[in-house]
Amino acid sequence: MTSAMPKRIVRRDGPLRGRRFACVLAVIFIALMGTARGAGPLRADPESLQHAPAELIERLRADPYNYFRFINRSWIARVCGVFGKDLQELPVVRLHGDAHVEQFAVMQNAWGLDDFDDSARGPAVVDIVRLLGSIDLVARRRSWEKDRDKLFDRFIEGYKRGLADPRYLPPLPDIVGRLRAQAPATRAALLAWGESKMQPLGDTSMKAVVAGMEAVARLVLRERPDLTPEYFRVIRAGSVKSGVGSAVSPKIIVRVRGPSDEPADDELLESKKIGDLGG
Repeated sequence: MTSAMPKRIVRRDGPLRGRRFACVLAVIFIALMGTARGAGPLRADPESLQHAPAELIERLRADPYNYFRFINRSWIARVCGVFGKDLQELPVVRLHGDAHVEQFAVMQNAWGLDDFDDSARGPAVVDIVRLLGSIDLVARRRSWEKDRDKLFDRFIEGYKRGLADPRYLPPLPDIVGRLRAQAPATRAALLAWGESKMQPLGDTSMKAVVAGMEAVARLVLRERPDLTPEYFRVIRAGSVKSGVGSAVSPKIIVRVRGPSDEPADDELLESKKIGDLGG
């Protein structure tokens, strides 16, 4: 992503004054409230709801942010519909595909956006509006409405900087330091948590998992010759029900051997059936 943010999105006269940025903000409220241009409320895909357990339905009803996470495809369709012909003039980038503040992950040696299973190429506005919409929801929940424009500005400036210079690394956010100061979960606890989520697989499914991991190993080893095929040997696997936006997607957690036979350095991998990203 080496092209700079075009003036159509953010003009030089200020991040909140450009015509295109005003359109971005309008899309947020169109998507959230369904009150402009005759747009109806955003609805979840009926097929997804048919497969959603009752517990998930209650979570969607109880929390606007959970609902926001569940309707990503409908949200993207609304954004693309509102921008219409302008999509051809907007920069095409490698999209995260489901960018929102709860995708921000912190580890001891890394921090940033996580969960790239919906990644695709497309117009930058898809990620921009998704992230801005999540900021708006968080500002409402936390009673930060008076600071919302500042939060919008910080995000837009960071996004512009990243497009202009892909080598740019932003300074460490204060929240990362605060989270790292907390006692981290141990690796043993993480492995135990993963196994507690696993539901038994039938023989046919388990054979498919093993064959799938062997295929993954062949691909990874092309780029990582320092690893061995044994790294990806399946120790245990099971189906799992987790998440919100992907709660109805079939998922399997796989525990693989890792760098040695020592159980403490095993790795947990997630296998998930992804939807059609076409369009």
